[in-house]
Amino acid sequence: MTRTEATPPRDSRHWRLAAVLAALTLLAAAASLALGRGGNGATFGFGGPELTQLILTEIRLPRTLLAVLIGGTLGLCGA
Repeated sequence: MTRTEATPPRDSRHWRLAAVLAALTLLAAAASLALGRGGNGATFGFGGPELTQLILTEIRLPRTLLAVLIGGTLGLCGA
């Protein structure tokens, strides 16, 4: 198959940039889930693992997923 003038050459720099940005997004999402307000985790030293699990699944995970989805949507629409 020969390249014609109608098809632009594939540029791997764009794919690398997209991969780096996707990795940074996943890293930021993981940091959002792992880091809390204080150094003692989600419960500030109070409560047990059940409370930590509840905070992670009911507060942090939905907030992080919503932030990623809204950010991607705004990026796609050009806002």
